[in-house]
Amino acid sequence: MVDNAGSAREFQYILTHLSPFAAEEIWLPTPGNHDQDDLKDLDFFLSRYNLPDRADGAKDGLCFHLTMGDYALISALGSGGGVDLSYKERLERELTAARDKKWKIVFIHASPYGKSGERFTKAHYAELFDKYEVDAVFSGHDHIYIRSSVRNGQRAEIGKGTLYCVMGTCGVSFDRAAYLPWHDYVYGDFDDEVKDSEGNTDQTYGVAWCESDKLTIKVFTRTGKVVDEIVLTK
Repeated sequence: MVDNAGSAREFQYILTHLSPFAAEEIWLPTPGNHDQDDLKDLDFFLSRYNLPDRADGAKDGLCFHLTMGDYALISALGSGGGVDLSYKERLERELTAARDKKWKIVFIHASPYGKSGERFTKAHYAELFDKYEVDAVFSGHDHIYIRSSVRNGQRAEIGKGTLYCVMGTCGVSFDRAAYLPWHDYVYGDFDDEVKDSEGNTDQTYGVAWCESDKLTIKVFTRTGKVVDEIVLTK
């Protein structure tokens, strides 16, 4: 949400600009490495949001899920770099509680199958996504759009594995891709993809349409260019 978690001014700026929308929508922020303060904890982040309890009734704001119709939305801590191994147990608890839902979507900051090749989430979370048949995992961290479909560590057809989407450029900076073996589609590797006609960063964002038998994801740039479209059906 912010660049410097120790800056109350940055949080105030973000929340002030979000307030007209947050008053009408449900916001479920998932923390990343920039939400950690100088002590590498997330106290500033947690103090600003009223987040759901965990499946066991505890309240930590870092691993939880909620349900809406046929969908379970799960937020997990994976902020880039190592995370306490107890969070694997916490994530599995949430996935177990949501296992009867037709659609399961996870939000995690650093993707197991992004550009950075996060070791923790790939080593400990990806197997849970396979075990509980998670449909899609949305992430940030890498400032480039990357789509992958993976099952048991191998590329899979869309709909036959978990869909991983790193949602792309945020702020003014952008990354270049490493083109790892699991990348199906990368957007943002060239100047004409990350810059608008005036030379400003053309950030990307995604919108999902959640229907009982279909999940449609469209990705756009700030200026309206369609970057990608994926449809999953059940």
